[in-house]
Amino acid sequence: MRLKIIFGETGDPFNISRDYRRYFISFIKKVFEKSGKFDEFYSSKRLKPFVFSVFLGNQFELIEESEDEKIKVNPPFNMIFSTGDFEIFSIFYNGLLDIKKENSGITLKNKIFQIKDISLSRIVKINEDSAVFKTVGICILTDPEENSENFDKWFIVPSEKNIEKFNQVLEKRMLKKYEMINQKKIETKIELIPLKGESIKEIYVKHYGGYLKGFKGVFTLKSDPCMLQFIYDYGLGVRTGQGFGLLEIVK
Repeated sequence: MRLKIIFGETGDPFNISRDYRRYFISFIKKVFEKSGKFDEFYSSKRLKPFVFSVFLGNQFELIEESEDEKIKVNPPFNMIFSTGDFEIFSIFYNGLLDIKKENSGITLKNKIFQIKDISLSRIVKINEDSAVFKTVGICILTDPEENSENFDKWFIVPSEKNIEKFNQVLEKRMLKKYEMINQKKIETKIELIPLKGESIKEIYVKHYGGYLKGFKGVFTLKSDPCMLQFIYDYGLGVRTGQGFGLLEIVK
């Protein structure tokens, strides 16, 4: 289940920090505060049962010469929110309606961009054991067997020479995530297969003052349909509650 929120009116471009996801995380926290569910999701480091991604306008641009790492953005902005839990979806949607009634929204550069529209996306049901996906934003995957202080080994991205290792880590992470969110286990293999003629790009992204390494692109995922549906609903990889891992179906 997915919805899209549009913030603000068409306006002039302006610069914000590349570490922008924190603003949208704060907005999501505000939405759950409206429903009294803030403590349930944020009082501890529990796995967030949702995923989101942000679009910062058609003139989104990295400013390479900027010493303080800015990006140029222009309103309106939009955010896609996805979850496989109907109760969470309803709670979030109702919280959004309350904020919209207050003519409030998200704060960027000391300016409030009001919620202008909330639209529900069509429900997608996956019944096959294979589908072609495209990243919406960036996916992050970390190897739990590596030391988190070893940046190059902690973050793992799919490439021709390490695809087997990547799929082992992906399977371990997603099976555990499935169990934690659904409170039950699933026995299935998970395989990411890069498409011929389509490159998967390695991306470095600033987040909460540090850097993460992730990837974006188009690829095939093979697994049990229940797992593919889970990945579509809750995101691929880790940090999905922080704006990473949202996928859309290409085929």
